[in-house]
Amino acid sequence: MRRRRLNLRNCLSATAISEKFAVASVAAMAIVFFLSSCGGVDPESEPATAGNSATQAQAGESGCRFANIEEISEATGLTFTTTEDRQAGCLYDGPDGYIRLVTFPTAQYEQRVERQLKGDTGRPVEGLGVEAIRASPTLFVRTIGSVSFSVLKSGDQSLDDEIAAAKVLLPRIESY
Repeated sequence: MRRRRLNLRNCLSATAISEKFAVASVAAMAIVFFLSSCGGVDPESEPATAGNSATQAQAGESGCRFANIEEISEATGLTFTTTEDRQAGCLYDGPDGYIRLVTFPTAQYEQRVERQLKGDTGRPVEGLGVEAIRASPTLFVRTIGSVSFSVLKSGDQSLDDEIAAAKVLLPRIESY
């Protein structure tokens, strides 16, 4: 039986190769992670990009300009005390909960509804004079203009408050 001598040079080069492989593997995983995080986006909070910059340009700088607190409170019968401008929308907030308005290009209507439905079927909503669908818990309204919108109310699953808010918002957003 022959005994092999341990060659220190071979061990060192094997270690160096292992270290290089480990560094390359970590770098590859970081790239994969970075690229995969670019895909999914919360439909209600998309950042301004070339794809949705039309929202910012068409809907302007403030989503809260379409209706003030008093108008939304009166329409819904709820109390709202603050508004908060959101990118492409507005949050009406108060002791009775909140209503969130999000504006988006009408061309994105189907995509946003489908993303919210996740394979389920939505419920058509009557009474607004335009196409509207309840993709629980959000009411999506397609206007005849270039900007459409969604309305979400916190709390109960009744649609009455969303419809009331949509009736105030619709003619203003549609003509924008």
